[in-house]
Amino acid sequence: MKKLLSLLLIGGGLFMSSCSKDFNCTCTTVITDSSGAELNRATSANVVNDTEKKAKEACEGSSATVTNGGFTQTSSCQLSAR
Repeated sequence: MKKLLSLLLIGGGLFMSSCSKDFNCTCTTVITDSSGAELNRATSANVVNDTEKKAKEACEGSSATVTNGGFTQTSSCQLSAR
């Protein structure tokens, strides 16, 4: 009986850990000129409701660097618990 109860508790814990939860995705975007001088900085935050693995992939997948006409825009995103 104790073994069955232990297995149920462990199985329930694994089931609960894979459920969707709310996470914060915070992105910082920095625009610099060709000399590297920072021209603008902005931070945004969004709530992502998913499993931790999928939320991390979606959030950190938003990170990017784009260069155009001597200006560089870098967005860096990180996931954190809510």
